[in-house]
Amino acid sequence: MWRVVLARAAVRGLSRAGPADRLRLETALISMQGDPFGGDVRRLAGRRRLFRRRIGDWRVIFAVSTGPRTVYVQSIVRRTSTTY
Repeated sequence: MWRVVLARAAVRGLSRAGPADRLRLETALISMQGDPFGGDVRRLAGRRRLFRRRIGDWRVIFAVSTGPRTVYVQSIVRRTSTTY
């Protein structure tokens, strides 16, 4: 079992999501307790220790620490057509 820790920016991003999206994001965060690399997870280019998980239009940016088996969620952001 992995422990999922949300940074302040991640909590803020989660609060900005609508009710349906928030439910999907919370479900994904709960599933990360069992397997943080399940779902659509990719390592971020140029960032050795950061990963992103895609949940619809939302991205969960996180790092993993295998010693204490902890997932540190740094941010939850919505990807739009103007993001890139």
